[in-house]
Amino acid sequence: MSLTHAVLQAANRPMDAAAVSRAFKGGGKRIEQRVVQALSTLVRYGWISALPGGTYAARRAA
Repeated sequence: MSLTHAVLQAANRPMDAAAVSRAFKGGGKRIEQRVVQALSTLVRYGWISALPGGTYAARRAA
């Protein structure tokens, strides 16, 4: 599991890339582009869902 995925799971709510990047120590605008890349990868792998409005949510296990 990646740290980006862990942040989304811990949040229990949809988050946009800016909110995810702020969750990291020393985060914010400085790492936002890398977070966007990680989110795109996690969507392709099916670990998270891309929602309308540019937000992302962790998938829950059944």
